[in-house]
Amino acid sequence: MEHVQVTAVHVLGHMRVRLMFSDGLIRDLDLSPLLDAAPAFARHRRDPAFFSRVRLQDGTIAWPDETSLDPFVLHGDAEPAAAPPPRLIGEHRPPVEVAG
Repeated sequence: MEHVQVTAVHVLGHMRVRLMFSDGLIRDLDLSPLLDAAPAFARHRRDPAFFSRVRLQDGTIAWPDETSLDPFVLHGDAEPAAAPPPRLIGEHRPPVEVAG
């Protein structure tokens, strides 16, 4: 499996993000199913201002408390070990250019 990385993150609302990946995939995700199941993300769920401080770190998304999410789960290539996956809101992959 290719090592996919998150290359950009934009907060769309509380618990919702738009992620851009190194392979060109763009995914809009509702992270609430995933974060609701993990006690380490309690602050993220109750504090929208803290959730919005998400940033890129080591090829994935992370928060100031050093919590992070697996980029393969975010990309849709793997299931989380002990939680439901994030809910897909939308997905777009730019068309591949064909050399003429």
